[in-house]
Amino acid sequence: MHEITDLLVLNSINILAISETHLDDTFEDEAVGIQGYNLYTKDRNRYGGGVAFYVQNHLPVKVRKDIMYDEIEVLSLQVNLPHIKTYLGGLLLQATKFRSTLLRSHGEMLDKVCELNMEIVFTGDINIDELS
Repeated sequence: MHEITDLLVLNSINILAISETHLDDTFEDEAVGIQGYNLYTKDRNRYGGGVAFYVQNHLPVKVRKDIMYDEIEVLSLQVNLPHIKTYLGGLLLQATKFRSTLLRSHGEMLDKVCELNMEIVFTGDINIDELS
């Protein structure tokens, strides 16, 4: 936790996205919170998965549930950064092993995102096993 705190504070990072957090409802927000940052999470379980954003607490944030799907474990935030057009950030993890479900959900989400007039950044573990 100290490494993440140092990274954020020493470098004045506005937004940090983390995948594979392994957080679940047994972790208190205070245990992983960092002063000066709001924490947004979508937990799976401590044995895998989970995504999180640390966002400086002075930045206005809206969680965009309309651009979130259970099948692809996505956390989407709309953030208003100073001097920049509204920003939509997403963090993805594959939460299903079924390729057709994954691709359909990705397609639906990208259709919605492309209709928005925002700067868009999506990142994460977006692997698809083409050998299976």
